[in-house]
Amino acid sequence: MDRAPVRADLRQVGDYARRGGGNASGFRGGAGSGRVGRRAVLAAARRRAVVCRHSSWLRVLVSADTRLMQTSVHPESGLSKATWTDQDLGAMSWELCQIHALAVTDYEGPPDDSTPEELLDWDDLDDTAPSALTLLFDLDYIVRRVESPLRLGATMYWVAPATLVFESVDSISGDLRSLCTPLKMRKLRRSGPAAPRETKGWDLECDNFNLRFSARDFTLHVRRPPRYGARVLRMADRGGISFEERSFA
Repeated sequence: MDRAPVRADLRQVGDYARRGGGNASGFRGGAGSGRVGRRAVLAAARRRAVVCRHSSWLRVLVSADTRLMQTSVHPESGLSKATWTDQDLGAMSWELCQIHALAVTDYEGPPDDSTPEELLDWDDLDDTAPSALTLLFDLDYIVRRVESPLRLGATMYWVAPATLVFESVDSISGDLRSLCTPLKMRKLRRSGPAAPRETKGWDLECDNFNLRFSARDFTLHVRRPPRYGARVLRMADRGGISFEERSFA
């Protein structure tokens, strides 16, 4: 913000008032009113300075909001990006995210059309290599919560179908207390080193369901743009059950 023009205007108006200018900023000084005229001129100049300062701050705020819109992949919901990792854990919320399905996949072996030489390379595996297990969740990720303008106390949501993928998974344990209610997430906690590519302990807390395991990293792929409405998406709106590891943007 540049205050130099404001100071210059104040000095110019003040000099004009001290010289006895009779018509500065619309204030006319008559006989015996020189002091009152100067005060009025200076007050008008200060009001102009305040307006200039407010205008400058408004330009800053508009510029910042424009930059935010440009960096969002879905400005309506405020979604800043479609691919998230465990490095973003502190900025993510899992409360009430609905889990529709989960899967554990393993190393599938060499392709069926591999040559004998390629098969030899596939057989030469490192026993100390990380686990090849992958843990996947198909869930409705809540991007933002909004108070409903139509129903007092009701909450509406910006929700998107997403695939949560944990790599190099090992030591999976947990408990499933009931299947009578949907699997709603509550928290996802990490223990151990936060550095990328390092094995960490994970604790996934849900309603009637807890899961503990070790894994190296996770990636959340937001598969479709968020929709405004209920907390849980209809199957037709989310493309059914999917573990596709591809983000929409």
